Amino acid sequence: MTRDSLKFSIIEHSAGGPGQKSIELACEQFLIVQVNNLPIWEVLCSPGREQELVAGLFACQGIALDGNTPVRVEHSDSTEQPTAFVTLKNPPACILPEPYSAPFALNPKKAQALKEEFFARQVLREQTRSTHAAAACDENYSILEMAEDISRSSALEKAVGAARLGGLQTTGPPMLMLSCRISREAVQRAIRAGVRMLLSVSRPSAQAVTLARRFNLTLGLVAPQGVVLAF
Repeated sequence: MTRDSLKFSIIEHSAGGPGQKSIELACEQFLIVQVNNLPIWEVLCSPGREQELVAGLFACQGIALDGNTPVRVEHSDSTEQPTAFVTLKNPPACILPEPYSAPFALNPKKAQALKEEFFARQVLREQTRSTHAAAACDENYSILEMAEDISRSSALEKAVGAARLGGLQTTGPPMLMLSCRISREAVQRAIRAGVRMLLSVSRPSAQAVTLARRFNLTLGLVAPQGVVLAF
């Protein structure tokens, strides 16, 4: 079974001179996603939780998968490139839904508390210092599912997929907390997945704000020293 991190012996150069130490580095792989026996995506991700990643990937493309949709993942003994097989009847077109009727109200105090819990639960980041994270949350800013991954997109999709497979197949999760900058692509994925608010610790791009405002998706920056910005 492929691990999510591996230990390496390295030489550290510091003011006291060179010295040997052991560090952990995050692992990565490419997941091939086949739909009805046709290869559709090649996704960079951390090993593990491939079913949740596939469910989130489809959700972020506007296609809802539930626990009854067959998703089979096969691992090769000779390559770190697993394949996920999905069978769909009449796959729908990947289009953006209608805008939300109103933006989601941002609660600054709850957002700050969520950020603290969010970072405290990033185990792989603490070990490797090289991964992204995403948390699927409910309306009360409570974490429903959390995912860490070498890819920021895969982290988002794993969190969304885990929440959907856990019972929110058609309506959520209402909120996502991200460890990375909010890009236009992240906003587009969130809209397709039914997310109402995106929070992060970094400013969004101008294009992300423009698209989010068009669809009444709330964007929030949870910054240090208790500062919270709503876009």
